[in-house]
Amino acid sequence: MVLLRGLRSRPDQPREETQDQRDRRDQPEEWLSGDGLDDAVRVERHASRARVEKHRYNQEGGSERHTVQGMEHNGANAPGGGRFRHGMRTEADRRLHPGSDPTILECPTGSIEPYRTAAGAAPCGAPSCLPLKRMHVIKTSMAVALACAAVLPAHATAQGAEVPPYPQSFDRLLRDLSVLAHDSMEGRAPGTPGSARARAFLIESLEAAGARPFGAGYEHSFNTGTTAAANIIAVVPGRDAQRPYIVLTAHFDHLGIRGGEVFNGADDNASGVAAALAITREVASNPLESPLVIALVDAEESGLRGARAFIAGPPIPLEQITLNVNLDMVSRTAGLLWAVGAHHMSALRPVIAQATVNAPVTVRQGHDGPGAAGGADWTNSSDHAPFHQAGIPFVYFGVEDHPDYHQSTDDFENVDPDEYLASVWTILTVLRALDEALPSLER
Repeated sequence: MVLLRGLRSRPDQPREETQDQRDRRDQPEEWLSGDGLDDAVRVERHASRARVEKHRYNQEGGSERHTVQGMEHNGANAPGGGRFRHGMRTEADRRLHPGSDPTILECPTGSIEPYRTAAGAAPCGAPSCLPLKRMHVIKTSMAVALACAAVLPAHATAQGAEVPPYPQSFDRLLRDLSVLAHDSMEGRAPGTPGSARARAFLIESLEAAGARPFGAGYEHSFNTGTTAAANIIAVVPGRDAQRPYIVLTAHFDHLGIRGGEVFNGADDNASGVAAALAITREVASNPLESPLVIALVDAEESGLRGARAFIAGPPIPLEQITLNVNLDMVSRTAGLLWAVGAHHMSALRPVIAQATVNAPVTVRQGHDGPGAAGGADWTNSSDHAPFHQAGIPFVYFGVEDHPDYHQSTDDFENVDPDEYLASVWTILTVLRALDEALPSLER
């Protein structure tokens, strides 16, 4: 999220290091080995096995228990609101290191070498040789959530609303978030090796999802004035070839490395990009009526430059774009997700309201006009702004400021899996409702 929201800007303040952070800083070779990323891959593969090995019982009591190789989860009616319990560990926040959990080590690992930063892989002084403080080591509770996410038939969120089974396209959601917010991506600042790794990962993911490139390839380069950057753009055809396009945007850049620390931007905005990838997989297997353009844009943090480049040189005529749906900071909801934009097109308001009546997260509309909550109008705060300025209606999904916003602590381990899954499921539901309603909406 670019610093344009009136109340979002906050001065960077030094934070006291934890012992865990000091340990990581003092052992750079261990933490630069890429093991944290491998853990994410192991757990994601573990989830695939868990889907096959799931076991249900006690249906009469309204409770479902799923055994995932020694890890136990009670369903929505269980004490604790459907939280996870690990049967093999007594410390709820114990970190997963290689060798700490035999159930994880049994899982096969995939090749993810292009996105790893190995010690000694670059000359001293290069970004990958910096004594980075933090590598993502998944908390036990996070790892179990990731392993079980695809198993749950239905569960309750913190708000108590029950959601139907998440689609299979969501299976990789948390894994993608952990990859994009990993230290090896170096904060994804434009023009850096970390940004190049992120783009390679995004292209590979879109291609695997079945999204097609525009023209010669997925990567559309532009210049920020100080460095080269690139948007990643793809399309999923709709059921009705005569329909205009919906453009789904999410910026993949963040703040890079500052003062020897990586600003990983897990919520801002690896969360929006991973959500866009999950939605792409779902729409590729179950298309919208409208064709969907996926625009993963660069250089948002330096002035919405990627979105402006898209509007200045669109892959399709702007008059063929009927709506922009922008995702920027969608994981740290704390139970509240904002949908912004209906002030500028009132016909959107009832569609969003109806689609979110039974949503597992509270959706509030606003932050888009003179009466915006707290005086904070988000109309020009993210990549939807250039679309709005071009006369294209938009719906922007995002969250309020939180203490880790634009801080080096915006990390994967601070994301609540239940909140994030509920948020992305809700966004997908609204997207489908908007797609159905578009013919009756006046631009």
